[in-house]
Amino acid sequence: MLQARPRYLAKISRCINARDAHKFVRIVVFEIFGDQHDPREERLLFECFGIIFKDRMAAQAAKGTGMNSLFRSNIPVTRSLTAYANRGQGLLVLKRILKDPLMKILDFKESLELNPRRSSMNSMEDGIRNHKRMRRFKKLKHRLGSLATYCEEILKRNPKIFPYGIRWLSRTLVGTAKEAFSDATREQLDVLVGGVIYLRYLNPVIVNPSMVFVCKDISSVARRNLNLVA
Repeated sequence: MLQARPRYLAKISRCINARDAHKFVRIVVFEIFGDQHDPREERLLFECFGIIFKDRMAAQAAKGTGMNSLFRSNIPVTRSLTAYANRGQGLLVLKRILKDPLMKILDFKESLELNPRRSSMNSMEDGIRNHKRMRRFKKLKHRLGSLATYCEEILKRNPKIFPYGIRWLSRTLVGTAKEAFSDATREQLDVLVGGVIYLRYLNPVIVNPSMVFVCKDISSVARRNLNLVA
């Protein structure tokens, strides 16, 4: 009954506390709608997401708090989106488009840390006074920006390679947001979709490449660099 009537699951999701969120996500994404090759189950799961999107946005609009904070926290629906996006075909696609940029980051041996409190610079003032340190700071900043831009360009060149489900979620988010927030700008809509798709689909793989391909032991420096690029 729950599978055939996703509205019930959408309503239940509002009542799930943080302690039970992981169990709820596992039951919904991997048990109730766990057959990734069944178009019917996929459609019903999408319907569930669509109802949640509409309810959440309507509630946010009624409060008059705007759309900037929508789907940013680790509530059951966002955790369900992450679980859905990073199963099966979703991970295979990310392996194809992110392997090269991630390998470039892993192969970079130097720390990309720019925070003076965490890097070899004792303070920003020391870095400014020390010309060599400042040059290193600028070099690392440029390198970090280049790696992040490289990842971004790879993704921009491959929009149609993303799984149908990810593209459906993006379209539904935009359409529902336009209904709930009639004065939303294109930039705000882009930020909403980008935040959800990036945080729930791309970011988990960027910070943990072993999700999509076998990695040897990742050093603490490489792991920190992945987090900085993400």
